Amino acid sequence: MLGYVLKKLVSRLLFPVPLGLLLLLAGVALLAARRRRRSGVVLAVVGVVVLVAAGYGIPGGALLRRLEWRYRPPPAAEVVARLTVEPPRQPWIVVLGSGLSEDATLPATTRLDRHFLARLIEGVRLARLVPEA
Repeated sequence: MLGYVLKKLVSRLLFPVPLGLLLLLAGVALLAARRRRRSGVVLAVVGVVVLVAAGYGIPGGALLRRLEWRYRPPPAAEVVARLTVEPPRQPWIVVLGSGLSEDATLPATTRLDRHFLARLIEGVRLARLVPEA
């Protein structure tokens, strides 16, 4: 039980926002204690940099971009060729959701954001390629 709690605590502290806040607070504490001013300034600056980078999505975007470039979607011709040779095992197509405007005065088609519309269009394209779905 203690190992589980310790693992969860350490993993939460390694997330960017808690890590940045921890570094910032440690730097401010060192500055307030008037000891090790240089260490306090360095920790505070590193904490702010971590918070700003996490706020703009720099680390996550870089990691995600590497995965997206490594695992590119197959060309449409290859998908069609696979579907003609081997029928799909799953009889459905799943379209993941995205943002939605809560403004009830807008029509339903304008309440969806552009990311969801792109996913929906791709789902319709796949449904036309796979009539069994």
